[in-house]
Amino acid sequence: MKYTVHGLQQEKLIEMGLDNDDALILSVIKEMYSSKKMEYQIIDGERFIWIDQGYLLEQIPIIGKHRKLQARLKNLCEKGIIERRLLNIKDGIKGSFSYINITADLDDLSEYDTLRKNCVPLRKKNVTPTQKMRNKDTPIRDSINNISKDILCSTHVQRVIEEWNS
Repeated sequence: MKYTVHGLQQEKLIEMGLDNDDALILSVIKEMYSSKKMEYQIIDGERFIWIDQGYLLEQIPIIGKHRKLQARLKNLCEKGIIERRLLNIKDGIKGSFSYINITADLDDLSEYDTLRKNCVPLRKKNVTPTQKMRNKDTPIRDSINNISKDILCSTHVQRVIEEWNS
């Protein structure tokens, strides 16, 4: 099974009763929320971004009609994944303006639970791995330390250090 869909954990999406369209909408909202260019309001101490639903549909037309998007946003609010506030004025203009805040539940959908994944029984011997898995990527700091040691050991640097200390 593919673990993530649109950057969100598929298993957790299923547990919450969400589907691929919900994951796509959440992914785009999360991306918009992280942008510094988005218009926002601080409401009850939280940052709410203004979401123009027409613009959102332009970004992901595969979602379908405006009513379908509205129903999905309402469902995401009811599940507590996003919070929505409707303001009647924006920049001195009257109307209905939808502001959205993402909640910690959305973060839970995107966090990858490695311990849970590593405790799945192995197929052949039916044992669970108990050792910690090391990071396969070489840490940058190790390569920097090695470069630093090489530089410090060079004869040029040693001469400069000796002159400095004398």
